[in-house]
Amino acid sequence: MSQQDDELKSDLAIEALGASGLLRLKVRGNSMLPSLWPGDLVTIEAQMLTNIQGGDIILYWRDARFFIHRVQHKNETLIARGDCMSYADAPVAASELLGRVLSVRRYGLESPVPRFTRLRRLQAFCLRHSEFLQRLALWNHAIRLRRFASTPRVCPEYSIQ
Repeated sequence: MSQQDDELKSDLAIEALGASGLLRLKVRGNSMLPSLWPGDLVTIEAQMLTNIQGGDIILYWRDARFFIHRVQHKNETLIARGDCMSYADAPVAASELLGRVLSVRRYGLESPVPRFTRLRRLQAFCLRHSEFLQRLALWNHAIRLRRFASTPRVCPEYSIQ
């Protein structure tokens, strides 16, 4: 896929979010492990900076890329960081903010945004500091995704009683 195609898709996604207030995106990176995994579908609601709080997972646009990171601090800008990243991002301006993640769809199940609990913090610390553990976790996730993809599912409204 060309860079031009990526830019067109990004422009359409931003336009769709502005028009409808909601957007679904597929997670591609590892920066939010263990809260978000590659292949997760996140539902994003358009939000203004005033409605964002610490702990929220936000979507912002910078350097022709989408970023989905957790808010660490809020003042006139937002300080965000991927759960699995060592350092915070540069401050996020109101003009870069697109919205807040409302829910996550993984293995066919929709769930609320994962909280950054002590256990998740410990997992993120281990994944951040061990390339081996990160690879192992991603390998395990890939196996689970393949199993899920190969499992036949019945649509409940069409099941025979």
